[in-house]
Amino acid sequence: MANETTVGAVAPVQESRFPMKNFFDKDVIKKKFEELLGERSSAFVTSVLQLTTMNRAFDRVKPESVFNSACLAATLNLPVNANLGFAWILPYGDVAQFQLGAKGYIQLAQRTGQYSRINVLVVYESQFTSYNTLTEELLADFSIPESGKVVGYAAYFKLSNGYEKTVYWTKEKVLSHGQKYSKSFNSGPWKTEFDKMAMKTVLKNMLSQWGILSIEMQRAMVVDQAAIKNPETDDVEYIDATDSPAANAGAPTSDQKMSQRMLTLITESASMVDLEALEARMKKDFPEHQAIFDQKKNELLDKAASNQG
Repeated sequence: MANETTVGAVAPVQESRFPMKNFFDKDVIKKKFEELLGERSSAFVTSVLQLTTMNRAFDRVKPESVFNSACLAATLNLPVNANLGFAWILPYGDVAQFQLGAKGYIQLAQRTGQYSRINVLVVYESQFTSYNTLTEELLADFSIPESGKVVGYAAYFKLSNGYEKTVYWTKEKVLSHGQKYSKSFNSGPWKTEFDKMAMKTVLKNMLSQWGILSIEMQRAMVVDQAAIKNPETDDVEYIDATDSPAANAGAPTSDQKMSQRMLTLITESASMVDLEALEARMKKDFPEHQAIFDQKKNELLDKAASNQG
């Protein structure tokens, strides 16, 4: 099997009581994080080691795999402290899985400068009245103290151009989604941090379908819940959904799904701002969509000219 790590010249780690610490103590590893984070590199590496030390399941994980996920988190400038909820590195057999949290998605959305408001929260029985799926009218009073059972999760954003979107999922819908698409649904953060994972799921769904996605946000959605083979090229392996319908014989490959996702983003772009945010990634990884991109660009330019006239 081909080497799937990106450490390059780093020699194999010798057996030790502290293989993870020994690996991250190597000069070449320290230098890599210094290049990515500067003076913040030491604190970042310490947080990664704390994360792996607290969970004995990491004893079976290849240090190179943790390194790849940590590099990706550093590239996205997101901390991996589990208590903060921006991003996680999770053990999955002998590899590490990278996961974004709801706060991570909110952070990336805020960096675009396109969102004037964005939030996601838990909805309790005492607060909820009704939700109209067609009009997206959520009747809930969040000034009421949280009490009773959790009935659902609500996400909302408002763009700087005034466009608004509200999405509400019942707890039952989140449960069904998690059970369908995650093999680790009964372990890991789904087990210990269910509300956080539920909020992340609803927020990610809303942004992917209706939000403005920067190149950075598109990248985050590609690498979320994957084992990172190469953090520089976003070569990933989706290891947490092999029992889902998408993994059945004849289902699209990961590359095909990402290509289809890019095509959908292009055709559903509502403005030149949306479309231009996709251009660099499209030209780099999906040049086969150039004709569709140009067609959509002409449509938006014609529409803008018509409105001005």
